[in-house]
Amino acid sequence: MLKHPRLQGRTRNGKARAEQEAVLARAKAEAETARLKAEQETEKSERN
Repeated sequence: MLKHPRLQGRTRNGKARAEQEAVLARAKAEAETARLKAEQETEKSERN
């Protein structure tokens, strides 16, 4: 759930920001693995 950008992550302990950063990091990792898989698939198809 995204709040207004200026209010984002302004909780007392910064928990919201930490959770959001974790979500972003996970999304980046998933995108990277998907890209690597796609590259491997294209390499396999080019060899055959």
